[in-house]
Amino acid sequence: MKKALSVLLLILLVSAVIVHPTTADAAATDTVSVSFDPAYVKYKGTTPYVVYTGSSLTPPVIVSYNGRLLNASEYTLSYRNNTYPGNALVDVTVKETGKKKTLWFKIYLPPTASTSVENTDNGIQIKWSSVKGARGYVIYRRAWSSATNGWTDFLRWNNTTSTSWTDTKVYAGTRYQYGIKAYYDDPMDNYNLGLVGPLKTTVRITTRELISVTPGSKKLTAKWSASSHFTGYQLQTATDSAFTKNVNTVTISDPKTDQKTITGLNDNTIYYVRVRSYHVFEGTKYYGKWSNVKTNEKTKVYILNTSTHKFHNPSCKDVKRIADKNKATYEGTRSALIDSGYSPCGHCKP
Repeated sequence: MKKALSVLLLILLVSAVIVHPTTADAAATDTVSVSFDPAYVKYKGTTPYVVYTGSSLTPPVIVSYNGRLLNASEYTLSYRNNTYPGNALVDVTVKETGKKKTLWFKIYLPPTASTSVENTDNGIQIKWSSVKGARGYVIYRRAWSSATNGWTDFLRWNNTTSTSWTDTKVYAGTRYQYGIKAYYDDPMDNYNLGLVGPLKTTVRITTRELISVTPGSKKLTAKWSASSHFTGYQLQTATDSAFTKNVNTVTISDPKTDQKTITGLNDNTIYYVRVRSYHVFEGTKYYGKWSNVKTNEKTKVYILNTSTHKFHNPSCKDVKRIADKNKATYEGTRSALIDSGYSPCGHCKP
């Protein structure tokens, strides 16, 4: 009897110390965990994003309920605002309990790839490929500071609806770097911008002027405007104006040099000549735009028929037949006349 009573008392004592879960405790363990599948979503800092395609975007999610990974059949997904650039949402609902979680993600326009950055007469021209869905582009620029021996901060430099732009606020000998972002709606809204593509770097190099080309026996001497801002020059000759035939390029490494004689040329051959500056910055060589073109032709006097656009040697018998109102005297090169629309007389063949 005493043994039975002792057992009964022990049971009552154990029951008293057992804590039964309350409704609040049960709710605390009813946990839904949701995240994006990293195979389909990238992150910009802590911001999840996908890239605009023109179609609805439904990045997959990973769902856990009370620590158990759920199959896709155990929950539903409802996407909102998930087609155009901006903020998009996905609602995740667990079927068994009706528990819901909402995730947001960003839709960015694709990165903009610069196709070229080059020096022009007016500044540095940047060109890039068009981006699907873009309504315009924002140009970012930074410059190399000799004072700090490093890059300045990127600044929003300009915006345009075109796919090219020329930066005219540049200084000779300074290195610049550019990045392009597409925008969907408002170019001044950072949340509206796309992803920046590969950066492009160049040095501002002003265009040289080819002042003169003096012909000689099997040689020519070119003279140009020099500049101490740059490392040196390239002088180029060719036997055609497109510089594709018999091209020869000479490098002059002294920026104070303003003329060069090219030897070993053929007599009675017209050579086209141009020059440009180059600048070496941290081992990389940057080039300016090619100058105006001149030739080694000797200047001569020709008689022009301004009506027929023919030119003649002064001794040509056809000159006497040209009416005074249509007759003009020209002193210069034969090729320049042809380039201006005149053709040589078939009799005197000037």
